[in-house]
Amino acid sequence: VESCLNSEMNNTDCGQCSEFEQLLLGLTSPCGFEFPASPPVWLDKDLFDVGIKFYHRNLVGILASSGEALIMGLALPTFYKPLAFSGATSKNKRAALMRYMETGRHIYGRWYGGKPWEEGCDA
Repeated sequence: VESCLNSEMNNTDCGQCSEFEQLLLGLTSPCGFEFPASPPVWLDKDLFDVGIKFYHRNLVGILASSGEALIMGLALPTFYKPLAFSGATSKNKRAALMRYMETGRHIYGRWYGGKPWEEGCDA
């Protein structure tokens, strides 16, 4: 919302304000998502484990390519406008870096750390 106000004051159009405003309305709504109690019947658990092991063996390359994708994405309006709209990446360089590091820790520290259907798992 703040970015929309700023763009109005500068006579520029952020292009996505109405969608973001709708998203912000639900910001404090509780999430109804619950982790599954068991994996889906179609899941091949052995193949799942192979994928997790692949990730851990290739972590450096995966992180490097993700960083490159982030940098390339910052050149695309559909990518950088939501980031700028949140305000967390446009305050200063350190705030932006901390935001990206927080996202990275969330994704790489949780998603590939276990099996989401196991109770107490952060995946």
